Amino acid sequence: MRKFFVVLTLFGFVVASCTPSGTASTSTSPSASAAPLPQKITIVGSAEPSTLDALHESGTALFSMISQNIIETLVSIDNETRKVTPVLATDWKEAGTTAWRITIRSGVKFHDGTSLTVDDVVASLDYALAQGSPFQSYVPYGGARKVDSSTIEITTTRADPLLPVQLQFVSVAPASAIAKGKDFMATNGVGTGPYKVVTWTKGQSLTLTRFDGYWGAAPPIRDVTYVWRTEPSVRANMVRTGEAQLAQALSASDLQDMPKVQSVPGLAVYTLFMNTTGQTKGSIMSDQRVRLAVNYAVDRVALRDKIYGGHATLVKGNMVPPVVLGHNDQLTDYPYDPQKAKDLISQAGATGKAVTFVCPNGTFVNVVEACQLIAAQLNQVGLAATVTSVAFTVWLDTYRNGPKGLDRPDIMIGTPADETLDMSSKVAPTYFRSYQAGGGGGAIADSQLEAMVAAAALEADQAKRQQLEAAISKYVYDKAYVAPLLAPNYIWGMTKNVDYKPLPNQNLFLSTIKFNG
Repeated sequence: MRKFFVVLTLFGFVVASCTPSGTASTSTSPSASAAPLPQKITIVGSAEPSTLDALHESGTALFSMISQNIIETLVSIDNETRKVTPVLATDWKEAGTTAWRITIRSGVKFHDGTSLTVDDVVASLDYALAQGSPFQSYVPYGGARKVDSSTIEITTTRADPLLPVQLQFVSVAPASAIAKGKDFMATNGVGTGPYKVVTWTKGQSLTLTRFDGYWGAAPPIRDVTYVWRTEPSVRANMVRTGEAQLAQALSASDLQDMPKVQSVPGLAVYTLFMNTTGQTKGSIMSDQRVRLAVNYAVDRVALRDKIYGGHATLVKGNMVPPVVLGHNDQLTDYPYDPQKAKDLISQAGATGKAVTFVCPNGTFVNVVEACQLIAAQLNQVGLAATVTSVAFTVWLDTYRNGPKGLDRPDIMIGTPADETLDMSSKVAPTYFRSYQAGGGGGAIADSQLEAMVAAAALEADQAKRQQLEAAISKYVYDKAYVAPLLAPNYIWGMTKNVDYKPLPNQNLFLSTIKFNG
């Protein structure tokens, strides 16, 4: 048996802390006579989650920003070494071609006072990886069983060398809570994390407090309040006035007079997903010439400079940045060529045809402005694109995870990211499989592509898997199934007394925030 771990280097990813003038900012330690450090922090985010059920929701608004502080996962990825590190699982070993033995941490309490058992972990796996769950596509889950009081065995439907990595997406809740059903799980976030829920007033705020029974080190800050504002300028102003101490997803235009700024290259590649299948009726995007035209019509450099103020990186035709396995450095962005786009649209008989284009407002940085610019560029080359801006929860529940039979728009924008730094872990199985309700950001039905994705997922050798995944990137590029745009920086604003270094995967671990005086 061998123990599985991942080591990848975050080349090119530098956490930059700067003042509005662009100079590096420094933290100063409080003097011995300084007043006691604050025990409360208010965090303003871009979008309120639609649920507290971390076992059934993978979106940034919940999973990355909030839930991992409340409902812990089995493992995490160390952001320095990129190794799989223990959380509620302390060890993982292969137990055959399609089985893994997982050792569960002892001495852990849930917020309700009950002890964590292997039965809770089995129930959580069965619930989180059930058919139709957003996490189901990450793991070829066959089932889980109790081996003894500290060990479970997970079986997979095929060999899965990435399973330990994928366990970072499996949150653990009490079996008793899961048994009460999805409605209960949606409003009752009970876990083993360093913080527990005090109250959630939908549309207003979520308050957490430090869990005194936590198995790990106590976090520095006692009480946390989350509030949400869709406009980045409003979030920025809340920090300037001290109404909030930390603000997520600011834009470059919001940084003037900001007390402290952290700008971090992100893993999320803002991407246009084209509805190639149409689901129940045809879509103009089923024609490859139109999809190619969309790629030629978008001026990515203007998008980077005008909308993101330079706080973004062009991704050269890839849906993953260079740090992620599967990035193909032989690709390049489709050049901005409006005349070529016009010609392709004319050849396809699509001149003047309507194009539905859906954007979420708030949670993605500058997304509404980006969509408006893109729509204008599409219209300049002969299409009739109409942008519909919807609340994040509508985008998530109606468009991304829409019920079976509901057509997606011709184009929707999304932000695929892979926190595991491996395309086979999340991006490929989520976006390059055939459309099905309950998950996935694309609408593609390509048996050759699916076979390529399956082959890469089975490859245990990392170098060989990179070759297979790079071929996937080229195939998707050549077919123009998507239009990768750029990877914006994650920009956080904070008061001067907040010490916090954001991560490139957007995971906000409250235990890493502290006040410095």
